[in-house]
Amino acid sequence: MFAEPFWAAVYQRLGINSAEWADPMIDALFSVGGLIIGAGIVGAATGAWAHWLALKFDRTRSALVKPVSKEIINQSYEMCTVPVDGRRFIQCRFYDVTFHWDGDGNFEFIDCKIAGRRGISVKDGVLGVLMSLLKTLKVFNEDFAENMKVTPRDD
Repeated sequence: MFAEPFWAAVYQRLGINSAEWADPMIDALFSVGGLIIGAGIVGAATGAWAHWLALKFDRTRSALVKPVSKEIINQSYEMCTVPVDGRRFIQCRFYDVTFHWDGDGNFEFIDCKIAGRRGISVKDGVLGVLMSLLKTLKVFNEDFAENMKVTPRDD
């Protein structure tokens, strides 16, 4: 707003008639096509901002964001419950185990052997409800579903 008189004087001094090129630009901007393109740009920017905000929100609440903090190498587990939160298992062997995930961290299994019966246990909450639903719908085979457990939350 304050620069308009300045630029008008500069254009006039240089002998440039801004109406020759500014008027067609303004007409194009306010045409139906221009409004659609403008709405698309505003929509894309809003969508990108909303996506960034959603990722930021998810990262503060998601357990999967926490990095693996403990490496376990070449260990054997047999007929026990193995906590997986925050652990990276490398070349480990699991036989007849129940994997327990509290939802507190990420986990990895690298070159591991898993044999025998296996199960999953989680704290109750959304994941526990999902597991119960999948068990009810018989999404898992019987041996696996039989070894799924949902434990009460501590907090």
